[in-house]
Amino acid sequence: HITYANDRFCAISKYTREELLGQNHHITSAGYHPKAFFDQLWATICSGQVWQNEIKNRARDGTIYWVSITIVPFLGGDGKPLQFVAISTDITAGKQDRDALRASLRDKDALLKEVHHRVKNNLQVITSLLRLEVARIEHPVTKAVLQDMQARIRSMSMLHETMYSSGSFALVALAPYLTQLAHQLFRSVDLQPGRIQLRLKLAPIRLGLDQAVLCDMIVNELASNCLKHGFPERSGEVVIEMKPMGEGGQLQLRVSDNGVGLPAAFDEIRARSLGLQLVTDLTAQLHGTLAVGPGLAAVFQLTFTPTGLDAATPSELARG
Repeated sequence: HITYANDRFCAISKYTREELLGQNHHITSAGYHPKAFFDQLWATICSGQVWQNEIKNRARDGTIYWVSITIVPFLGGDGKPLQFVAISTDITAGKQDRDALRASLRDKDALLKEVHHRVKNNLQVITSLLRLEVARIEHPVTKAVLQDMQARIRSMSMLHETMYSSGSFALVALAPYLTQLAHQLFRSVDLQPGRIQLRLKLAPIRLGLDQAVLCDMIVNELASNCLKHGFPERSGEVVIEMKPMGEGGQLQLRVSDNGVGLPAAFDEIRARSLGLQLVTDLTAQLHGTLAVGPGLAAVFQLTFTPTGLDAATPSELARG
């Protein structure tokens, strides 16, 4: 039972001291906490231990307030509590601010999720329109161009679907997404099953949406070229790698194959190829560098500095 209450407690609870003295703690109960909460409270202080937590209370006029409370038991000669002192700090304003912030974040998350969902749907509509055009057109070159555009848009749609499904809008987990993208590319190309193998070596790296979209499009272009041109009537493998570069903070994205290799006039072809021009432009947007491996092997290596990187440490990568 309450034997003393200071002026501040009376002001917060809106009870006079006379109204409080002789009453028990139920006088300020808001009915918010379950019985087990108070069972644990009493079990703690009756065993002589200090109890600390936050409690939601109701003032005399029905308004709700929160306190951060510490209850200290004072023990008698027999080791049993004689009385308790409860020290409360009013934290109502902070609680209200946190609740408002959580509500605002929930609203923003819902809005972002809806935006990604709508973008994904719009991209899928464009993909469907292109598919209808491909079915209608007979000219092989035009058909191939439209199919390439369809693949590019589909890959961007997959990225937005990944973010929508994960519920994470700040960073994209690149490894599972690039894995999905690569397998989709393999399924979209008419290959003899098992003739070309896909090998992925992707570190657990997460990037911001802007850089993830650029990496998505670069991998789509380079891997598509490997599948289209690297294996005329022969078997082999396509390798996609992504890893941190030591302690410098840079990332390396590498796409290669062991097919027929690059043609002798590759530089001239590169200047005319829309896909390779696109890769060059995307690399510039990443402020990175693109190197073509020496010799005839098809090896494309992109190095860039990530922004908003959330990657595993080198030791975690080694364990992975």
